[in-house]
Amino acid sequence: MLPYSLNVKLQFANSKDIDIVLQSSILTDDLLNIETTKNADIVGDINKFYIQYSVSDTILDLNFHSLDVKALRLNVNNIIENIKLSVEVLDNFI
Repeated sequence: MLPYSLNVKLQFANSKDIDIVLQSSILTDDLLNIETTKNADIVGDINKFYIQYSVSDTILDLNFHSLDVKALRLNVNNIIENIKLSVEVLDNFI
């Protein structure tokens, strides 16, 4: 287990909105250049960060893990800002 972690549960209006947010690549390596799965060598790098997420009905449950508190804070902030942007775009189409 990594020393720093944060759990965030976000409620959406419906499960379709969660699917759209997830498809917008906010939780992928392409956008964030981070790892979304835990690897065996994670202890060797201070900047390692990974996300576990699950969906339950209208709840997106995000679990962030990092070896460094600053990396945790910066990456969580980035992801939340991207989720916020995705929700704002969704609101414009409703």
